[in-house]
Order: sequence, then structure tokens, then C-alpha cells
Amino acid sequence: MNNPMMGGGLLPGSATGILDLDPSVSQCHHHAPTHPHSHIHPVSGGGLDSDRQMASLFVSSSVGAATSDDEDHFPAVAGDEDGHDPDSLPGSEAGGSKKASPWHRMKWTDEVVRLLISVVAFVGDHDDGSLEILNGSAAARRRHGASLQKKGKWKTVSKLMLEKGCYVSPQQCEDKFNDLNKRYKRLNEILGRGTSCQVVENPHLLDSMSHISPKAKDDVRKILSSKHLFYREMQWFKRRALQLEEERVEIEAEALELEKRHFKWQRFRGKKDRELERLTLENERLKLENERMTLQVRQKELELELDIQRSMDREQDFQRN
Repeated sequence: MNNPMMGGGLLPGSATGILDLDPSVSQCHHHAPTHPHSHIHPVSGGGLDSDRQMASLFVSSSVGAATSDDEDHFPAVAGDEDGHDPDSLPGSEAGGSKKASPWHRMKWTDEVVRLLISVVAFVGDHDDGSLEILNGSAAARRRHGASLQKKGKWKTVSKLMLEKGCYVSPQQCEDKFNDLNKRYKRLNEILGRGTSCQVVENPHLLDSMSHISPKAKDDVRKILSSKHLFYREMQWFKRRALQLEEERVEIEAEALELEKRHFKWQRFRGKKDRELERLTLENERLKLENERMTLQVRQKELELELDIQRSMDREQDFQRN
């Protein structure tokens, strides 16, 4: 099924500019007492049609967006892979610690979830907060991607969410996104991509699908009834990731073509350099040969002069006698 909102371009700009929200509503809905409750406006993509389509997907038609019933809080021990410590959790779940914590139970509104998806799509394989565009060879890019750890990625996501007033820990971001991804993949495993899109639009189509077992239908209904499906947004995310991968492959192909051209030029230049060197050596050889022949001629001249002088001396001696 064609969906205009699925083909949007990735949100351009810097780490601070890409997620610029309306200043009047830049705070997320959370439980920090020093930050008022407010709704997030969608991430804007800089005026492109595809980005406006994506924005229309990420924002609710009314200010009172529906909220999910779950409040995510994921306790972690000190020194875990995401760098959390007990102080990052509320006192009731951090061994009774009463220190102030930046992380609180998160009320995942629809808009916050959409913002999370757009942030993850933007961060991609950027490294631990630097958000630098990788320049260099394909091998350098692969080394960069291999060095990127999950820890750095989700810290970056949490940092960008924090800049927009969403106080969400890296672990909360990771777990929430993994949950969305799990539901999306499960729905596609049962129905297939095209069919899943149709069923999400019209759940009654599921009743007419005789090739799907009753148990699978129950699983689909549970997923569809969940407030955490966000199928369209996840479909956009997957298509965007695929588009970026295709662009990466194209860039690597162009880099390979340039490398091939460079190799051909190096080979051509080496051939010409060797030919020039051969001609230079040949010229030197001819020069030496000319000098040798000049010396031989001079030698013959001297020998001839010597012979003439000897002949003249003999004639003079003969005349005296």
C-alpha cells in the first residue's frame, strides 16, 4: 500500500537544529516537578514535502494527544552497560537512596514516542554524541560503524530527547524502541509487509484471511489493540533506514569507481614515468656513444698526425745521409 508519509527524507541539520521544536511547546510530558507538562510538536525537516508529510504523521490533529497507560521505568545496577548507577533511579527502586534523580517514570505519550522514533532515525550510526558526518573511504566507514557501541548510541538518543525536555534515560529509550520494533517485526512475520499495512488500516480484513491460524489471528489482534504499535512510524523508520543503506551503498560504489579510476591513473602514470625514464636513459646512452665516437675520431687524428710526423722525420734523416 502506498503511503505518502513513508517516503520522507531524514531530518537534516545539526544535532541541535534537526530536532528544533516549537519553543512554546518544547517540554515533554514527564514527572519532573520543575518542568511543566506539555505536548511536543513534531520534528520538522526543513521545508521539504516529504518532511512535511512526516511531520503530519508525527503530530496529532488535536492538542490532547492520546497517551499510553504504561509508565516505563527500567532499574539498572551500578556499572551496567548503559552507564546507569543507583542514583539515576528513584529512591524507592535504588536501594532507598534519597538523592535527586534526573530519571523518572516516563509517561509515553504518542508524540513522545514519535519523537523517539525520529531521533533514533536521525542518530543512526553516529558516534556517542558527536554526530559527525563520516568522511573517507568505505573501509573507514565500516571501521567507524564497528566501533560504534550500543551504549554510545542510546546515550546520544537520551541526550537529544533531554534537549527537548524529555527526561528519558538511555535504558528507557532502548527498551521502548526495542518494544516497538518487536511488535512491528512480529506483525510482519505473521501477515507480511503489504498485508500488515492493509490490516492496520482496516483490522476487519483479518477475519477474511483463512490462511492464517486462529492463534496467529489472536496475536495480531493483541498487537493491533496495543497503544504501542505505531506501525506507520516504524514502517517509515524501516524504509528510511533502507533508503540510507541504499545511499550508503551508492556512495561506496562511487568511492570504488573513483578508486578504480585513481588506480588506472596511477598505472598509466607509472607506465609513462617508466617510458620517460627509458627515453632519458636512452638519451644518456646516445650522448655517451657520441662522446665515445668523438674521442675515437680525435684518437685517429692524433695517430694520423703522429704517423705524418714520423714520415717527415724519416725523410729528413734520409736527406741528411
